[in-house]
Amino acid sequence: MKKLSPIFAAVAALATVPVMAAEATAEATAPATVPSAHIEAMTRLVRDYRFFHHHGQSARDILAWRVQLNGFSAAAIPPMIDDESYRDIEKSPYIRDFKILSTSAIPDPDLRTSDAATLAPIWAASDTVTMAATGNMGNYVCTDKKQTVDEWRLLFWQRITPYTFADSFMKVGAAELDGTISCYSSENAPDLLYPQGYAQGFCNDYYMSQNEIDAMRKTVRFSTMTPRERMMGDRLFVAHPDAGKQVCNIEGTSFSAPNVNGHLTTLRTQFPDATDMDTYITALLAASQDTLHIAPDQDADYFNTHSATNARGLHYNMISGFGLYDPARHAQLLQTMKTSGQSLSTRFIQAAKGAVNEPDGADRTITFHVNENAAAVRTIVEFRLIPHSTSKDDILEQGLPTHVTLVSPSGTAMRLPVATEPLSLSDADGYRMAVAAPAFLGEKTDGVWTLRLPRGEFHTPKIGHAALYIWGTDNATLNRLIPAGP
Repeated sequence: MKKLSPIFAAVAALATVPVMAAEATAEATAPATVPSAHIEAMTRLVRDYRFFHHHGQSARDILAWRVQLNGFSAAAIPPMIDDESYRDIEKSPYIRDFKILSTSAIPDPDLRTSDAATLAPIWAASDTVTMAATGNMGNYVCTDKKQTVDEWRLLFWQRITPYTFADSFMKVGAAELDGTISCYSSENAPDLLYPQGYAQGFCNDYYMSQNEIDAMRKTVRFSTMTPRERMMGDRLFVAHPDAGKQVCNIEGTSFSAPNVNGHLTTLRTQFPDATDMDTYITALLAASQDTLHIAPDQDADYFNTHSATNARGLHYNMISGFGLYDPARHAQLLQTMKTSGQSLSTRFIQAAKGAVNEPDGADRTITFHVNENAAAVRTIVEFRLIPHSTSKDDILEQGLPTHVTLVSPSGTAMRLPVATEPLSLSDADGYRMAVAAPAFLGEKTDGVWTLRLPRGEFHTPKIGHAALYIWGTDNATLNRLIPAGP
């Protein structure tokens, strides 16, 4: 396995002296670190241009650095994995061989995936916590963000992937060292935030040199570039000012996610009996809740507008999720479970078919009736929108929602972003869309759930098939971890 460069060792030594004693103790007892990996989806840029090579390797090295800094061996972490990590997950060995997986590349824009009911048995049998970077398109908490219509849609852009339907799937956003949300962190409902990965101050050859970029550009044909690459234009081919430096700060949720991966790896090593559901739920409960700091130049009113408290008293925000992740608090919760000999179960609940109401001039609604009583963990809605127009531009701009509101049986209303599959007018069943979030963590599942869709100005698509799924757990065990709600 590739060794960490001297700069990693130097930064680790400077970062926290007490950890080094823990590391020495860990090496002496030789704990078996749980297998973890960072996967970089093999997009065309990786295959043809190696454009993300430095990106993926840096993310992987962040994971190894974090595990070693926490006092454990990184021997179980493989070199960077290049793979179609979003495709055919049910055939992949990763969800059998690894306990923790992180990924930071965007999915293939042409990706189509199975539905929740098909993927549920696979994820139920898996003991893997998966996580993804939430993206770097920015957010409106930062008042200097002024997007055009196209950029506004990209701000909330998400793709449906097999991970969307996983029972323990975590999206990680970025925060600054002072506890404020990073202005580049995307506003698409991360589960939690973590300080940017490279605030530690090293580059590890992340940025491509101009010579490397020039060599790559010789292989690029405009006709084969994706729309996103064309949008980036010449920015793809100009070296970053920090290229070649050994010490710098690299921003990106791509590096927050493997940092959290490193913490979860070491915690699952310390608590080998903890399952993926144990680890996932306690990670969310260990977040800072409503204590996120809003900087003077950030829009506190906008942030507060998107905040909600669910029926269990847990604070959730579409921009910051459950808040800043606290690994020390996470360890305490896992220790509590270990001491009591408890574990959180996994249940997949499917609601009765949704009833559709499409009034004129008002929000459209889909209602679902759930009969099973459990504590909600992740709530997933799949639905189809059947277009009234043959113009994809009209449908995108006026018909397809970027956000919907999901209301629980307890009355909690959460505004959440929508993920989509590639849009195709040839699909007679309409456009497939999905919402998935842990915002209702701990709430009761039985009762009526309502999805509210905004009506577009014109060419509003009709609602086709709709389904609600909930990953749940047992109330009694979760009640011991969550303080009494309002």
